[in-house]
Amino acid sequence: MSLPTELIESSCNQSSTYFISRANLNFPCANYTLPLSSAQKEAFDLAISNSPISLISGNPASGKTHVGCFVLEMSVRFQKSILVVARHANTLEAYKNLNVNSLFLEIFNNYSDSIFAWLRHNLAQPKINFMPLHLFPDPLLETLQESKQLNQWIDLAEKGDKKNLQEEMMKVFPQVSKSRLDLLVEKLYKLYPLLKQHQKLKEHYLNLSEEGILQLTELMSETTKIPILATFQSVLNSDVKFKQFEIVLVEDSHLFSDHDLLLMASMTNKLILLGENIKSDTFFTRLSECLSPAYRANLSENFRLHPLLSRPIFSTFYYSQPYSSLQNYSYRTFQNRLRWIDIHEDKLITPQLLDFIENSDIDISSIKVGILTFSITAKEMIQSQCPEQWLNQIYVDSCENWYGKECNVLLIVCDGTKPTPDQLRLALTRASDAIVCFGDINQYEMSSFRTLIRDKTLTIEREVSLL
Repeated sequence: MSLPTELIESSCNQSSTYFISRANLNFPCANYTLPLSSAQKEAFDLAISNSPISLISGNPASGKTHVGCFVLEMSVRFQKSILVVARHANTLEAYKNLNVNSLFLEIFNNYSDSIFAWLRHNLAQPKINFMPLHLFPDPLLETLQESKQLNQWIDLAEKGDKKNLQEEMMKVFPQVSKSRLDLLVEKLYKLYPLLKQHQKLKEHYLNLSEEGILQLTELMSETTKIPILATFQSVLNSDVKFKQFEIVLVEDSHLFSDHDLLLMASMTNKLILLGENIKSDTFFTRLSECLSPAYRANLSENFRLHPLLSRPIFSTFYYSQPYSSLQNYSYRTFQNRLRWIDIHEDKLITPQLLDFIENSDIDISSIKVGILTFSITAKEMIQSQCPEQWLNQIYVDSCENWYGKECNVLLIVCDGTKPTPDQLRLALTRASDAIVCFGDINQYEMSSFRTLIRDKTLTIEREVSLL
């Protein structure tokens, strides 16, 4: 039984259990030049500690994924195997966008085959450009290393012909100052033995037979520590669930059942759970109450929603009201940030929504505008009627595909389809500046919307007016 599994079972039987047993990550002390708030630093410290479980809770936009991204980068830097799991593929976009070579495990793909294919792909384009650790990165030198003329410049440096080397560099970088080129020439002169070795290694590799590349790939697949990104469905459908990782990080843990989280706990001795403390009886919420405070951290800041949006939304769906600072963020001015355009005929919703975009002072070329629907039918109707040039600037999709997305202004289509509490929480926390709902408000008075509909900050309008 893994350490996280033991700790979960013990904590559920007896609250605030503390384990002496520890994971063996042994990360060095965190570098606090990281762009994290003080609360995020505490959460990050907990995440990279040797405790078997690190549970980090917080409202949407509190920076949980931001902390998770730094954990992934830290694990790569210190060569720790890590699996990042989410319920929805879009949630993993932030991790995919990092400057880290990770593998996204597709649904129905075998884990071992995916690793093998990933290695084959990367070995086909070898990057042999390592430099001494004491040198700062030099983009000019990196450009030279990728050039086909590098051997010619190495020969000039080896002969000590700095004059011709200087002239060659002026041809390659005509816009760069002479003093900067002098520095580059001096660096080439000192590093040419290493660059020569790089070229020989590339030659040897490119001359490898297909059998040799296959053998190299097989050897590396047994020891590689590629960061793996996967949806939970991908984990269930592949042999990855039988593998062991040094770290398993779970995004949106509040969306998983106790059986799901225990499966992921069995795959590691270090489990990191990121999730929301929602007003609902989820296993994540119960676990956050049972675990010892030594294994928990709470993020109580809001880095996205304007305070006039966050107050009614968070007080409706979450236990606490996060701190929102107007000083750190540049919010746009809107007369009403939370609005409902009351339209009693469903067939008029799309025309009125498009008319609203055209006639309001929302500039879709300068701010991010999104349209969210609770049904596929509504999404397809909007996409079919929306001008083609708008579709390139406005993100239109159904609720399930809005995980991991955000925008400045969100237009929500309420065509009578009743959203689940999870869908509604997601929809109302995607926008930073303003939310406008379109549809028959009477159809939603007995739905999950009811508390928000009764809130005094919601402006209800029959006519479309300018923001």
